[in-house]
Amino acid sequence: MSIGVGRVFSTEVGVESPGEPGIYTWDIRSNLVFADGAVARLFGVDPGDAKHGLPLDSYLDKVHPEDRPALAKAITDTIVADIPQQQVYRVRSFEHTYQAVAAFGRAFHTRDGTLVAYSGMVIIAENEQQDANH
Repeated sequence: MSIGVGRVFSTEVGVESPGEPGIYTWDIRSNLVFADGAVARLFGVDPGDAKHGLPLDSYLDKVHPEDRPALAKAITDTIVADIPQQQVYRVRSFEHTYQAVAAFGRAFHTRDGTLVAYSGMVIIAENEQQDANH
């Protein structure tokens, strides 16, 4: 069975559906997070700004205050122990409501151990949505 290239690549680049996973990369040296439109929508930031990089705090400020300490610990543990991160937390969207998301990330180091990037993806946490605004 053959699938035409036109069919496979028919989705316009940069236009994600609401439930599509978002992809991000945090450049540690510049402290900028580069993200696609799906991440921008989830975190309530401008997609154009997200594509060109925003400071990490632009995203952390959108995390529910009760969830920030656990997220900070998970990120730190991921970097120090060099293990993948999986975390569910709430973020404030453009509509100023909180939405539960599941994030998966990993730190990347040079051969000499220098931390250079932290990349991953974020998706809507369907099972957590009913409690997201509390």
